[in-house]
Amino acid sequence: FYFDIANGGGYSSSGGSFSLEVESDCPRPVGLSLKVLNIGPVGSSQQWVALALLIIVFALIITEVVHRTLIAFMGAAAVLFILALEHRLPNVYTIMGWMDHGT
Repeated sequence: FYFDIANGGGYSSSGGSFSLEVESDCPRPVGLSLKVLNIGPVGSSQQWVALALLIIVFALIITEVVHRTLIAFMGAAAVLFILALEHRLPNVYTIMGWMDHGT
């Protein structure tokens, strides 16, 4: 679940409070783990940013204005830049796992 509390509830960039009440009819204790993420300036529109980036990269590859390898590299760099803005930049081993060395 993602809760967008940036626009309400007295939340500000310097901090705030958020409460979540969870109920269960299970007779035994149930564990619950929460992780708070700051998704940066892209925020809840990250899917639209990714779609726009994908369309731009495909359009540049199809029109062959610039070599497709350079466009693919620039698209990957843009994705990593956006992830860095969202404070979700993966480690180098994860990025190397994303690469397809067979193409």
